[in-house]
Amino acid sequence: VVEDDVRLSYDATSGGGDDTGALLEQSGLWLSDELHRIFIRLLCKFDAKAVYPHLTRHHDYDIDSILRLCQENNINDATAYLLERTGDMKGALALTFKQMDDDV
Repeated sequence: VVEDDVRLSYDATSGGGDDTGALLEQSGLWLSDELHRIFIRLLCKFDAKAVYPHLTRHHDYDIDSILRLCQENNINDATAYLLERTGDMKGALALTFKQMDDDV
């Protein structure tokens, strides 16, 4: 039941796959840190490829908590981006190189 509620929440916030970032910008809505964490958690679970693009368009979130979510869900492009934003260039590069090795 909880899984269904989470899926319904994601579908409601994402417009069923529309570009949520664009919808947020057009509406002028502001997400609190907690709502942003929830939204990113939903993206990680249901649309992992949308996490990195969303993070590059929006910067009003708690980087540390979003970084933990991305690490826990193995969203490597978003994790590397957030590591870079926190100043951990070595960590970002190491993750990028590891991902490249895994892809080969």
